[in-house]
Amino acid sequence: MRKLVHEVQTRVGHARYRVEGHTDWIGTDAYNDRLSARRTASVKEWLVRHASAGRAHVEAVGFGERRPVASNTKPDGSDDPEGRQKNRRVELVVDPLR
Repeated sequence: MRKLVHEVQTRVGHARYRVEGHTDWIGTDAYNDRLSARRTASVKEWLVRHASAGRAHVEAVGFGERRPVASNTKPDGSDDPEGRQKNRRVELVVDPLR
């Protein structure tokens, strides 16, 4: 991650980062919202402490299970562990500051 932030700083200068956290569908909406928020808060803290990203330039947003990138179930309705794994993620969105 440190290399990523360095690369962003080299290519675009100062940037704003939005850390987006996601979960699979296991658990309640409230649980998944808290889990995704904890994930993003952890990444935000790491960026601030170890990658020299300014706290004011890092936003953390948890989406819970609302933005899946894969199906949590197979076509027959059974559980899809591979799909759920893809949905448990943190994404980093970079916006150059001008």
